[in-house]
Amino acid sequence: MFGKKSIKEAEAARQFIDELLPSSLQAWPQICEKLVPTDSSFRDLGQDRAAAFEFALALLSIQMRALNNLLPADQAKRIEQHIFAVIRNPPREIIISPLLEDGTPKMTIDEIGFFGDEERNPNADTTDYPEQSIALYRQVFDSALEDGDTLTSGPAVLLGMRLGLITQQRQYRPEIIQPLFQYLTMLGGSWWKECLNQYRITL
Repeated sequence: MFGKKSIKEAEAARQFIDELLPSSLQAWPQICEKLVPTDSSFRDLGQDRAAAFEFALALLSIQMRALNNLLPADQAKRIEQHIFAVIRNPPREIIISPLLEDGTPKMTIDEIGFFGDEERNPNADTTDYPEQSIALYRQVFDSALEDGDTLTSGPAVLLGMRLGLITQQRQYRPEIIQPLFQYLTMLGGSWWKECLNQYRITL
Protein backbone atom coordinates (compact mmCIF):
# COMPACT_ATOMS: atom_id res chain seq x y z
CA MET A 1 0.00 0.00 0.00
CA PHE A 2 2.76 2.45 0.91
CA GLY A 3 4.43 2.02 -2.47
CA LYS A 4 1.29 2.87 -4.44
CA LYS A 5 0.59 6.21 -6.01
CA SER A 6 -2.62 7.95 -5.03
CA ILE A 7 -5.36 8.86 -7.47
CA LYS A 8 -8.53 10.83 -6.80
CA GLU A 9 -11.88 9.13 -7.26
CA ALA A 10 -12.89 11.58 -9.98
CA GLU A 11 -9.65 11.03 -11.88
CA ALA A 12 -10.00 7.24 -11.65
CA ALA A 13 -13.51 7.56 -13.08
CA ARG A 14 -12.23 9.72 -15.94
CA GLN A 15 -9.42 7.29 -16.74
CA PHE A 16 -11.94 4.44 -16.74
CA ILE A 17 -14.06 6.17 -19.39
CA ASP A 18 -11.12 7.58 -21.34
CA GLU A 19 -9.61 4.13 -21.72
CA LEU A 20 -12.62 1.83 -22.09
CA LEU A 21 -15.04 3.96 -24.12
CA PRO A 22 -12.73 4.55 -27.12
CA SER A 23 -11.44 0.97 -27.09
CA SER A 24 -15.02 -0.36 -27.04
CA LEU A 25 -16.08 1.88 -29.91
CA GLN A 26 -13.01 0.88 -31.93
CA ALA A 27 -13.57 -2.83 -31.32
CA TRP A 28 -17.20 -2.79 -32.47
CA PRO A 29 -16.65 -2.89 -36.28
CA GLN A 30 -14.30 -5.90 -35.95
CA ILE A 31 -16.78 -7.67 -33.68
CA CYS A 32 -19.56 -7.10 -36.19
CA GLU A 33 -17.39 -8.37 -39.03
CA LYS A 34 -16.86 -11.63 -37.14
CA LEU A 35 -20.58 -11.94 -36.43
CA VAL A 36 -21.86 -11.30 -39.96
CA PRO A 37 -22.18 -15.08 -40.59
CA THR A 38 -24.69 -15.27 -37.72
CA ASP A 39 -26.82 -12.37 -38.99
CA SER A 40 -26.29 -10.16 -42.04
CA SER A 41 -27.53 -7.16 -40.01
CA PHE A 42 -24.09 -6.99 -38.43
CA ARG A 43 -22.75 -5.74 -41.77
CA ASP A 44 -24.64 -2.45 -41.33
CA LEU A 45 -24.36 -2.38 -37.53
CA GLY A 46 -20.58 -2.35 -37.84
CA GLN A 47 -20.84 1.15 -39.32
CA ASP A 48 -23.52 2.32 -36.88
CA ARG A 49 -21.99 4.65 -34.27
CA ALA A 50 -25.08 4.50 -32.08
CA ALA A 51 -24.81 0.71 -32.06
CA ALA A 52 -21.14 0.97 -31.08
CA PHE A 53 -22.05 3.34 -28.26
CA GLU A 54 -24.75 0.94 -27.06
CA PHE A 55 -22.20 -1.88 -27.02
CA ALA A 56 -19.83 0.35 -25.04
CA LEU A 57 -22.51 1.14 -22.44
CA ALA A 58 -23.20 -2.58 -21.95
CA LEU A 59 -19.48 -3.24 -21.52
CA LEU A 60 -19.04 -0.35 -19.07
CA SER A 61 -21.98 -1.60 -17.02
CA ILE A 62 -20.33 -5.00 -16.60
CA GLN A 63 -17.03 -3.42 -15.58
CA MET A 64 -18.74 -1.17 -13.05
CA ARG A 65 -20.22 -4.15 -11.23
CA ALA A 66 -16.72 -4.81 -9.85
CA LEU A 67 -16.73 -1.56 -7.86
CA ASN A 68 -19.03 -2.92 -5.15
CA ASN A 69 -16.88 -6.02 -4.78
CA LEU A 70 -13.58 -4.15 -4.55
CA LEU A 71 -14.40 -0.97 -2.62
CA PRO A 72 -16.50 0.17 0.34
CA ALA A 73 -20.10 0.83 -0.70
CA ASP A 74 -19.92 4.61 -0.15
CA GLN A 75 -16.76 4.96 -2.21
CA ALA A 76 -18.12 2.73 -4.99
CA LYS A 77 -21.23 4.93 -5.15
CA ARG A 78 -19.19 8.13 -5.39
CA ILE A 79 -17.07 6.71 -8.20
CA GLU A 80 -20.20 5.63 -10.06
CA GLN A 81 -21.51 9.19 -9.86
CA HIS A 82 -18.20 10.51 -11.19
CA ILE A 83 -18.43 8.04 -14.08
CA PHE A 84 -21.94 9.19 -14.93
CA ALA A 85 -20.79 12.81 -14.82
CA VAL A 86 -18.01 12.04 -17.31
CA ILE A 87 -20.25 10.13 -19.71
CA ARG A 88 -23.37 12.23 -19.23
CA ASN A 89 -23.36 13.57 -22.78
CA PRO A 90 -22.98 11.04 -25.59
CA PRO A 91 -20.42 11.96 -28.27
CA ARG A 92 -21.88 14.58 -30.62
CA GLU A 93 -21.78 12.36 -33.68
CA ILE A 94 -23.94 9.73 -31.99
CA ILE A 95 -27.66 10.14 -32.51
CA ILE A 96 -29.73 8.16 -30.03
CA SER A 97 -32.93 7.20 -31.78
CA PRO A 98 -35.76 4.76 -31.05
CA LEU A 99 -35.94 3.90 -34.76
CA LEU A 100 -33.83 1.82 -37.10
CA GLU A 101 -32.71 3.45 -40.33
CA ASP A 102 -35.70 2.03 -42.20
CA GLY A 103 -38.07 3.61 -39.67
CA THR A 104 -39.05 0.47 -37.75
CA PRO A 105 -39.05 0.71 -33.96
CA LYS A 106 -36.14 -0.76 -32.06
CA MET A 107 -37.08 -3.23 -29.37
CA THR A 108 -36.06 -3.06 -25.74
CA ILE A 109 -37.40 -4.55 -22.54
CA ASP A 110 -39.62 -2.82 -20.05
CA GLU A 111 -39.19 -2.79 -16.29
CA ILE A 112 -40.70 -6.25 -15.87
CA GLY A 113 -38.73 -7.92 -18.62
CA PHE A 114 -41.12 -8.05 -21.54
CA PHE A 115 -40.65 -6.62 -25.00
CA GLY A 116 -41.90 -3.10 -25.49
CA ASP A 117 -41.52 -0.28 -27.99
CA GLU A 118 -38.76 2.19 -27.19
CA GLU A 119 -40.53 5.41 -26.21
CA ARG A 120 -37.62 7.86 -26.28
CA ASN A 121 -38.18 10.79 -28.60
CA PRO A 122 -35.16 11.12 -30.93
CA ASN A 123 -35.30 14.90 -30.39
CA ALA A 124 -35.48 14.63 -26.61
CA ASP A 125 -32.74 15.48 -24.13
CA THR A 126 -30.48 12.43 -24.02
CA THR A 127 -28.03 13.47 -21.31
CA ASP A 128 -29.50 10.88 -18.94
CA TYR A 129 -29.38 8.05 -21.49
CA PRO A 130 -25.95 6.61 -20.58
CA GLU A 131 -26.72 6.48 -16.86
CA GLN A 132 -30.17 4.97 -17.38
CA SER A 133 -28.86 2.42 -19.86
CA ILE A 134 -25.94 1.36 -17.67
CA ALA A 135 -28.34 0.92 -14.75
CA LEU A 136 -30.65 -1.23 -16.87
CA TYR A 137 -27.80 -3.36 -18.24
CA ARG A 138 -26.61 -3.97 -14.68
CA GLN A 139 -30.13 -4.81 -13.53
CA VAL A 140 -30.69 -7.41 -16.23
CA PHE A 141 -27.21 -8.87 -15.63
CA ASP A 142 -27.90 -9.25 -11.91
CA SER A 143 -31.22 -10.93 -12.67
CA ALA A 144 -29.63 -13.25 -15.22
CA LEU A 145 -26.91 -14.31 -12.78
CA GLU A 146 -29.49 -14.88 -10.09
CA ASP A 147 -31.46 -17.10 -12.47
CA GLY A 148 -28.30 -18.77 -13.81
CA ASP A 149 -29.22 -17.89 -17.39
CA THR A 150 -27.28 -15.43 -19.55
CA LEU A 151 -28.47 -16.81 -22.90
CA THR A 152 -32.11 -15.77 -22.69
CA SER A 153 -31.63 -12.76 -20.40
CA GLY A 154 -28.85 -10.45 -19.36
CA PRO A 155 -26.84 -7.62 -20.98
CA ALA A 156 -26.18 -9.35 -24.30
CA VAL A 157 -29.89 -10.03 -24.74
CA LEU A 158 -30.79 -6.42 -23.96
CA LEU A 159 -28.11 -5.25 -26.38
CA GLY A 160 -29.52 -7.55 -29.05
CA MET A 161 -32.99 -6.12 -28.48
CA ARG A 162 -31.82 -2.53 -28.70
CA LEU A 163 -29.96 -3.26 -31.93
CA GLY A 164 -33.02 -4.87 -33.49
CA LEU A 165 -31.41 -8.34 -33.63
CA ILE A 166 -33.87 -9.85 -31.18
CA THR A 167 -37.54 -9.17 -31.75
CA GLN A 168 -40.84 -10.66 -30.73
CA GLN A 169 -40.60 -12.87 -33.81
CA ARG A 170 -36.95 -13.89 -33.26
CA GLN A 171 -36.38 -14.12 -29.54
CA TYR A 172 -34.03 -17.00 -28.75
CA ARG A 173 -30.75 -16.52 -30.62
CA PRO A 174 -27.83 -18.17 -28.78
CA GLU A 175 -25.64 -17.98 -31.90
CA ILE A 176 -25.66 -14.20 -31.43
CA ILE A 177 -26.03 -13.84 -27.67
CA GLN A 178 -23.22 -16.18 -26.70
CA PRO A 179 -20.44 -14.42 -28.65
CA LEU A 180 -21.82 -10.98 -27.76
CA PHE A 181 -21.75 -11.90 -24.08
CA GLN A 182 -18.17 -13.18 -24.40
CA TYR A 183 -17.04 -9.94 -26.02
CA LEU A 184 -18.80 -7.87 -23.37
CA THR A 185 -17.19 -9.73 -20.49
CA MET A 186 -13.71 -10.17 -21.96
CA LEU A 187 -12.87 -6.91 -23.73
CA GLY A 188 -12.63 -4.73 -20.62
CA GLY A 189 -10.43 -7.18 -18.75
CA SER A 190 -10.37 -6.48 -15.00
CA TRP A 191 -10.01 -2.73 -15.25
CA TRP A 192 -10.85 -1.78 -11.66
CA LYS A 193 -8.83 -4.59 -10.14
CA GLU A 194 -5.80 -3.50 -12.17
CA CYS A 195 -6.41 0.11 -11.19
CA LEU A 196 -6.42 -0.81 -7.50
CA ASN A 197 -3.24 -2.85 -7.93
CA GLN A 198 -1.57 0.27 -9.25
CA TYR A 199 -3.21 3.08 -7.26
CA ARG A 200 -4.67 3.91 -3.89
CA ILE A 201 -7.96 5.68 -4.69
CA THR A 202 -8.62 8.64 -2.44
CA LEU A 203 -11.44 11.12 -1.96
